[in-house]
Amino acid sequence: MTGGGLTTTVSEVTPVAHSPSRVEILVRSTVSAAKLGPLLDVQTRYTIYGSKDIKMAVKVVSLYEKQGTEPLHLPRVGVALQVPRELAEVSWFGLGPQESYCDRKTGGVLDVYHSHVRDLHTPYVVPSENGGRADVRWAALRDPGSKMGLLLRTTNGPVVVEEEEEEEEEEEEGRKEAVARRMVGKKGGVVLGVRQGGREGGR
Repeated sequence: MTGGGLTTTVSEVTPVAHSPSRVEILVRSTVSAAKLGPLLDVQTRYTIYGSKDIKMAVKVVSLYEKQGTEPLHLPRVGVALQVPRELAEVSWFGLGPQESYCDRKTGGVLDVYHSHVRDLHTPYVVPSENGGRADVRWAALRDPGSKMGLLLRTTNGPVVVEEEEEEEEEEEEGRKEAVARRMVGKKGGVVLGVRQGGREGGR
């Protein structure tokens, strides 16, 4: 896997526990940069329960400091999850109803809100990060045509849920349909956000 000039290499997939009620799998990978070499050792433990709940525990250890260099600055560390585009309705318990971020959330009210994922988008003249909802405790994605859904929550850290995009733009709205959602640990609170115009805004 590559992205942002980084390469992720999976080195180990190990089943660590198995019972009629749960299965645990440990996945170990290394994140590297072409000019800097190995940067991060990432250990992800998946616990899959018979109730269909999936728990993820992610441990990230910096390898950069071991090279005797300056501390590595990490804008964010997290996990990307692709889900069907039919999961187009979102509910969240956090600040709303308007945009809010870790440095701009005084006007937000803590409550449970409901929206279509596309309605989180704010069409700024200059494409940039937009549609953020800060301090979200949990977020739920639903398919309005069925009972299918996905609940995202964390027990140790925040979450981001945002749109990914297809290659073809929508003719009427001039932006792209969501085909994925991302769950990302980020300092400063859980955020719901979107991308616009094929370019991601500053993080």
